[in-house]
Amino acid sequence: MRVWDVGPGYLSQELLLNEQQDVHRLWLDLRNGNTEVDSHPERDRWISCLGALERRHELLVAELTLRGLEAEPLSSLSTEEPEWPATFVDTSGQQLAALKELYRDSEPGRIPIPKNSHQYWAQHKYSVMARSPKVYKEIGVRVSQTRKGPPADWLCERLVELLRERAPWPRTRNALAHMWGYVSKYASSKEEIAQIEHWLKANPRSALKRIASMAVEHQVEYLVHSTALTELMVYLPEGDAL
Repeated sequence: MRVWDVGPGYLSQELLLNEQQDVHRLWLDLRNGNTEVDSHPERDRWISCLGALERRHELLVAELTLRGLEAEPLSSLSTEEPEWPATFVDTSGQQLAALKELYRDSEPGRIPIPKNSHQYWAQHKYSVMARSPKVYKEIGVRVSQTRKGPPADWLCERLVELLRERAPWPRTRNALAHMWGYVSKYASSKEEIAQIEHWLKANPRSALKRIASMAVEHQVEYLVHSTALTELMVYLPEGDAL
């Protein structure tokens, strides 16, 4: 059993499907109070965090959907903002190192394992921008002063913590506008441009879906390698009644 803390975009298809199954089984056991299940580090740390486990499942579903894979839904989802586990089986930095080792002989995930803090930060920029422009600037300055090498422990921990926070609307609009700038030239017509620009204001989920599909279709690397491409989908409202 394994519940990763790094973004689902870093997981290979096999690991992504495996985690989705593990999370689903773990959630059912914990929700039903199954006391016959043996103690396990993952079970122990999630036992009081069902809402967060549900959120993790939503993130996995968003990533599976982007990759055109089927996802098994949970029967119900909590409406309250989740409380996340205070402990890790492995730190996020250790998880990245483990994934790097696993991918030596297998297919990697959508997002490549970062070689240094600068690359890791680039992969998370829009996710952080959608949460706090102030924190975005602070991390950017600190990363610029960081020496090259494996992603710094402080950055790994900070980004995992930040992406556990809700990305509020309308603050997300700025991040989506930047993302749209990378793919707008691939729009098929002026009508499509107008439609997406309307969605950016009134139906952000539809806007992100179209931005993501265009990024994948045209292999816009900077977006394809961004955590925001799927994780923001969990938080964005849908519809014209914002």
